[in-house]
Amino acid sequence: AGEPQISERGTILTAKDGHRRYVGYSVAAVHSPAGGAADTVLILNDVTEVRTAEKEIDHSAKHDPLTGLPNRSNFLRSLSKLLDEARQSREDTHYLLFVDLDHFKQVNDTGGHAAGDAVLIEVAQILRKVCAEEQPIARLGGDEFAVLLPHSSAYQVEWTANRLIRTIKYTRFGFGGEEFRIGASIGATLINRHAPALSEVLHQADMACYAAKERGRSRLSLYNGRRRTLVASLSSAARAKGM
Repeated sequence: AGEPQISERGTILTAKDGHRRYVGYSVAAVHSPAGGAADTVLILNDVTEVRTAEKEIDHSAKHDPLTGLPNRSNFLRSLSKLLDEARQSREDTHYLLFVDLDHFKQVNDTGGHAAGDAVLIEVAQILRKVCAEEQPIARLGGDEFAVLLPHSSAYQVEWTANRLIRTIKYTRFGFGGEEFRIGASIGATLINRHAPALSEVLHQADMACYAAKERGRSRLSLYNGRRRTLVASLSSAARAKGM
């Protein structure tokens, strides 16, 4: 008999119980010495568990295990893509929000790390509710979060940031019979075709967040790179520029 010619592929089949199964299959055509196809062999292999495990590993590599939000490395990929897009456009404006929780240390000190974890999970839920699906969010680490606002105006940035600030400030976070109150300081920086390198964009948002904390916490500050200064809100920034 001639050498078999093997074709390997995969597909998704629905089992009798309604569950979808990932199936890999190989088709081998076994030729006779005369050159004609004598037989065709089909081999099916259920690879559902393998595919599921691969997806779980991929998800774990890209998401924070506590909150389920995209993690820092995942978010940086989104930010890098947005920076590339911004540099190719003459008019599009985007923003990066850096969110740092206020008084979070007191939660850990009073209720322990389990209470802190519960608060972080609820903050993540607030981010999901406030931010639109097309606005990437992430937990960068500790009590720091980030939001990307693609194709956004100064007004949209202020609206989103202030809604986050108010919601977090007035939420009563409960754990183990105790109640905790925290806040959020937010720093924002503009991303357009003149944006610097990714690391500098992150630094600008971080500096703006630090300024918000210095000015009393639970507020928004915008990094104004043109004058190398920080302003307390996007509204005042717009007025200063005559917008």
